[in-house]
Amino acid sequence: MSPSIHTPSYYDSYPPLLRPNNNPIHDLNQDPNPLPDPNPDPIPVIDFQNIDNDAISEACRNWGVFRLVNHGIPDALLNQLHGRAEEVFSLPFDSKHALKSCTAMAYFWGTPALTPTGETVERGPTPPADMKWFEGFNVLLNQLAQQLQVEDPVLDNFR
Repeated sequence: MSPSIHTPSYYDSYPPLLRPNNNPIHDLNQDPNPLPDPNPDPIPVIDFQNIDNDAISEACRNWGVFRLVNHGIPDALLNQLHGRAEEVFSLPFDSKHALKSCTAMAYFWGTPALTPTGETVERGPTPPADMKWFEGFNVLLNQLAQQLQVEDPVLDNFR
């Protein structure tokens, strides 16, 4: 019998609990590998050259985040940053999770505890099939600067 060979898939970057084939709540009648909508909820956009305080207030209150445009950062640099972010977040979950032992950077993932309106998310014994989740990296710049032996007092208070 030949050894099985694992072919990387889109879902390898997901935490094991959230992978369709490993998730006990996965509906077997659904497509086993549906790709999520890349833009299911359009994040509010704020124009830095035409600041609208009401729009900022609403975005912060209802979303907790917004996308800033016309900020002066060159498109080429932003495209490079987005490309690198996509590469990192596409890494297998185990590779990302291994970063939790790094002192200057930590990987985290989870599900939101509140809805956009601030209500507590009700949880049952198993997560819902359409559960939203997030992941991110927290980089402690002051610790990274210490590791790289860079002295800059601005990094001590930067968040």
